[in-house]
Amino acid sequence: MSRNLKAALLKRDAERRARRKQPASIPSLSTPRRNDLMPNLCMVRRDPASLRPAERKIHMLDETHVAQIAACIATVGFVDPVLIDTDDRILDGVSRVEAAKRLGLEAIPCVLVEITTTEQWELIRLGVNVLSDKATYDLASIEVILRELVVAGAPIEVVGIDTVLIDAIRLGDEDDEPDPADLVPNPAAIGVTRQSDVFSCGDHRVVCGDAREAADWLGKLAVGPVRLVLTDIPYNVAIAGHVTRGDHREFAMASGEMSDEQFARFNDAWMSQAAGSLVDGGLLATFIDWRGLSAVDRAASRLGLEQLNLIVWGKTNAGMGGLYRSQHELLPLFKKGHAPHRNNVKLGQNGRWRTNLWTYPGASTAGSDARRGLADHPTVKPVAMLKDALLDVTDRGETVLDPFLGSGSTLIAAELTGRRCVGIEIDPLYVDLIIRRFEDATKTEAVHLQSGETFAALASRRASEPAPVRTESAASDGRCIGRSRPARGS
Repeated sequence: MSRNLKAALLKRDAERRARRKQPASIPSLSTPRRNDLMPNLCMVRRDPASLRPAERKIHMLDETHVAQIAACIATVGFVDPVLIDTDDRILDGVSRVEAAKRLGLEAIPCVLVEITTTEQWELIRLGVNVLSDKATYDLASIEVILRELVVAGAPIEVVGIDTVLIDAIRLGDEDDEPDPADLVPNPAAIGVTRQSDVFSCGDHRVVCGDAREAADWLGKLAVGPVRLVLTDIPYNVAIAGHVTRGDHREFAMASGEMSDEQFARFNDAWMSQAAGSLVDGGLLATFIDWRGLSAVDRAASRLGLEQLNLIVWGKTNAGMGGLYRSQHELLPLFKKGHAPHRNNVKLGQNGRWRTNLWTYPGASTAGSDARRGLADHPTVKPVAMLKDALLDVTDRGETVLDPFLGSGSTLIAAELTGRRCVGIEIDPLYVDLIIRRFEDATKTEAVHLQSGETFAALASRRASEPAPVRTESAASDGRCIGRSRPARGS
């Protein structure tokens, strides 16, 4: 089934929903026909150990396939009888018989058919096995079924469709619509979040804190192994004149004020904290521009991370620039340790055709979700691009860390793809934006973990309390306290 689904997904991806099917020709019925098209069938029970497979196999026995069948039987029962002849030879169902043996079943349902000739026996064997492989899957119907099962909390993995194919079926046909969230904050709004606040957003966690203290936060939250660090650090260039002409405050750190040595220490600090959370074989990637690429590469090298690739985000429209307008950002991709990394692309085998050139609209493209987010964040990333990144190198339910969460696009992408996001954002006003964006997108209330209050209740209570006194200071390493603009984010 997985093989055929992959083929269907590859076909859909290549043709981009423009497939036009030609009417299938009906094979000629001039071959000799049986006199009795409805032979007698008898339902019986047999000990799986007594059933004999054919000497010449049609399908190779696959241990993974047998394990998947056993899991399905354990969940729904043995509801697909094995086809056998009067000598207890298996015509169809060898893998089901093996799965029954693994489960220790003493008797399984079988359909017994009387066969008179060797030719008839082989034709039946080939027919029931090969013809079923030629079926065309209705991906739209499967998508609806999967969505309903996910909502019901059913264990969809037991049907033999792996999580990569489930993602491809559920998400592969979605259009990259602009983010529907209203990302424009109310200028008169009073800030709710304070430093060190932690919020639960469904399965996700959002911390108002410093990325250079990520390990402490992950330990306090008992966050399990992280599969991917995906973030967007500050590039150590001033926002005004380099990134946007809009009225955006400068970042709290690495906004052009750091020396090369300070920027190196900054990258060493956050990357060591983030990399320490990764599983063996986990990946780390941060967006950066051409100016900061060498600094990121050197920091990763000092941490012993192996570079896997350099991805280019090619924007459909150009932005600011000097001699040349900027129309791309870079995404170096690094691996920790020696274990294999998660690879859901496999050069298109799973229905995903991906290269290291990612073409998505940037903030200068009218109507894009990045453009909508530009009012609040000068370097916002399109959710569609982040969704694809998560689908490439993580599985459903795995944890993604974004230590510079910004306006929360990584969290939204994780929500849409069934991943878990742990995000850290230094700016309390941006955390407010992230929470409201999540609540608007999911219709789920975020909860303040320290007090147990909903975000709305916390906002109501803090509105009547005196604002905390914040001290302006700026350390030599670029750390800012009180002037908390985001360290950068998507």
